[in-house]
Amino acid sequence: CPYDTKTKTICVEEPPIPKFELDKLVGCAPFTPLISELSDISKSCKIFRKWEVIYTSAHCVPNSGSYEFIDGTSNKSLIPKIKFNSSGNYTIRLKLANTCDTVWYDQQIKVIGLPIVSIPSIDSICKNGTVNPTVSVNPCENTITGYSWTFNTGIPATSTNQTPGAIT
Repeated sequence: CPYDTKTKTICVEEPPIPKFELDKLVGCAPFTPLISELSDISKSCKIFRKWEVIYTSAHCVPNSGSYEFIDGTSNKSLIPKIKFNSSGNYTIRLKLANTCDTVWYDQQIKVIGLPIVSIPSIDSICKNGTVNPTVSVNPCENTITGYSWTFNTGIPATSTNQTPGAIT
């Protein structure tokens, strides 16, 4: 009797090795670090990929974290573009899975927000009166490099001091 031969291909694979690099780990909101995907999937047959963002804390103003995938990318893209809209500490996670295992790789970033400036209300003054404006500044991990006050009808008309002194 003739015999029949059947061939079936199977894949023997090892767990993937996720890895990526970011061009910057710290930036001011809105912040979009560039991602370079460096994973080793050479010993995998079929890969499932997922990018996750985990918000951990804010530096200055409590918020819940805000980010978005931009330029048509998503959490399943090979190389996503992620824009971080608010300050805080975030973890970017690349999760790879195949039939052997699910593994991930993390990178932490810090997104810095704008300083918080508060100027107490200033009452109107009469001609020849004096006012002494003040400001309270929380730098929120920024370096304050200067101040710029403008007093449209005051003397002096401008000041670059944190506290401008008496304005008449």
